[in-house]
Amino acid sequence: MARKLPDVDPMSFLPVRYEDRRSPVFSKEFVPDVKILAAGHPVSYDSIGDVTVVTLRDEAGYFYAKFFNFTRFHEVVFRPNGRKVYLWGAPRREFDQYRGEYWSFYHPEFPDETGRIYPVYKCPKGIGQKRMREHVWHTAQQLMDHLHDEVPVEVLKQRGLPTIADALRQIHHPSELPSEKPFMRLAYRELFEMKQKIREYPRNTAQKLNANLAGFYEKLTFQLTKDQKNAIEEVSKDLTSDTAMRRIIIGDVGTGKTVVAQAAAYICCQSGYRTLVLAPTIVLAEQLYDKFREVFGESLVSLYTGSTKGDPSLIIVGTHALMYREFSAVGLVILDEQHKYGVIQRQQLLGDVHALQMTATPIPRTVSLLMQGAVELSVLKQAPYKRDVLTKVVSKEETPFIMKHLRQIINSGGKALVIFPLVEKDKGEYKSVEEKKAIWERMFPDCVLWVHGRLEEKQDIVSEFRKNPKKKILVSTSIIEIGIDVPEASILVVSGAERFGLSQLHQLRGRVGRRGNKAYCYFMYKKDIGKDKVKPLETINTGFELAELDADRRGWGDAFGTAQSGHKFKLPGIEIYKKVIEMVNEDVEIYKSLHSKEAVECSTG
Repeated sequence: MARKLPDVDPMSFLPVRYEDRRSPVFSKEFVPDVKILAAGHPVSYDSIGDVTVVTLRDEAGYFYAKFFNFTRFHEVVFRPNGRKVYLWGAPRREFDQYRGEYWSFYHPEFPDETGRIYPVYKCPKGIGQKRMREHVWHTAQQLMDHLHDEVPVEVLKQRGLPTIADALRQIHHPSELPSEKPFMRLAYRELFEMKQKIREYPRNTAQKLNANLAGFYEKLTFQLTKDQKNAIEEVSKDLTSDTAMRRIIIGDVGTGKTVVAQAAAYICCQSGYRTLVLAPTIVLAEQLYDKFREVFGESLVSLYTGSTKGDPSLIIVGTHALMYREFSAVGLVILDEQHKYGVIQRQQLLGDVHALQMTATPIPRTVSLLMQGAVELSVLKQAPYKRDVLTKVVSKEETPFIMKHLRQIINSGGKALVIFPLVEKDKGEYKSVEEKKAIWERMFPDCVLWVHGRLEEKQDIVSEFRKNPKKKILVSTSIIEIGIDVPEASILVVSGAERFGLSQLHQLRGRVGRRGNKAYCYFMYKKDIGKDKVKPLETINTGFELAELDADRRGWGDAFGTAQSGHKFKLPGIEIYKKVIEMVNEDVEIYKSLHSKEAVECSTG
């Protein structure tokens, strides 16, 4: 019984590759290791050990097909009866003393379709390529008959893009190998629909604030970078509008996101409104509290926890406990490390107030929203100093070298962070903080501190590691992913690195080399499959690039729902969307003005 064909959307179910079988390539034109259609007349076949070698001849000379399992089927196909045989495969250039140099195919396919370019699809088990190809093309034709193309032909011509019908034809039934244009057209349609939704999406109103930053700049004891100045200008413009600010500050470690947040809080204070600063951990909340007090003083800043009593100040720093209390006259909410909060949590805090979110590694849904223009973006690339962190992805066999290097670092005055994926031992292969405790204390007596999320005294432990020069090594779970600012931290070792997400590993890497000192980061993988997952960290150093890669793997999130990840753009990869997004942004505005003009003409006509 034939397996039922799946439902497919020809605008998102795309070929994984194409096979050019328009006409055979002569043997004199073969290219090594490039798949081609070849055709020849069988001359003979001979068994040499475990290999059967078939000799074929075309107009240009002889070539060979080799098989390790030569069956009755092959005997029939290669019977020397004058009939031409078609092969699909990648030829190799080989040499022996009898033939000299020659071309050979290893286990080539025998295509039952030739004469054109064939798309190749990912097929469900039990369904062949030919049947799937016919099914997709039939579905595409039905769609083309009823499809409304929302973009005028003149606009498409100006953009050099085909109609949707032509794009589907070029992708699923091509007469030439498709260019990028038909795929750009599908991306254009998808983004155009999203942009229209975003334009219609309700934007909250918020209190218009007064931006006068002269007093703020006088408080600073350092020079701002150009990126920081630009970001503060953009934030100021947003806060003086009666539309609620929805801006994200993206910047890696050391680029100065906090000072931009402080400028926003200053504007809010000057206008007589309250600012809430939300941190994902109490450790980071205390760190932010200290930084805000340095600029605003004791009276304007308070640290709020679930047990805090009394009237809050104009600037309130806290954890998620802030979400469970009503505060009056809130004008601004600042979320630090926004990827640590769910969509619902963020929506609880926002509403009709301005919102500034900060991150080094935006979540997939945020990257999606940025791509579509639903939120505004300020990027901090410059840093007061250049970070010098060498990242290596290594196997557990390199442990002796890493331990030797770690000892050198701490003997020369540096500090080390060592991360394990588990708190306690489980039945798996990965090591935990608890089971490694005795070993580390034996190797480095009186130098090691331990911390994980279940310890009530974790704030005190982190503080001691920061301040005590004798405590050189902090062994932890990923709790120290954010909130640890130790200038002497110069080496990071992560065991079982494949257990962490790329963005999480990047955050961990941000804990070392924070003052421009030379630092080293070793991501140790347990299983070979983990190497491929973590390897990009050796060459990618920015959080945004890693977030894009993470999003490609995990999904991009639902722009209008609550999913942080999982929803994918329909086309594979993000690059095609990047090439189209500016076109769509411009064209949506053109359509908007045209429709407004038409509406005016109708009302006055």
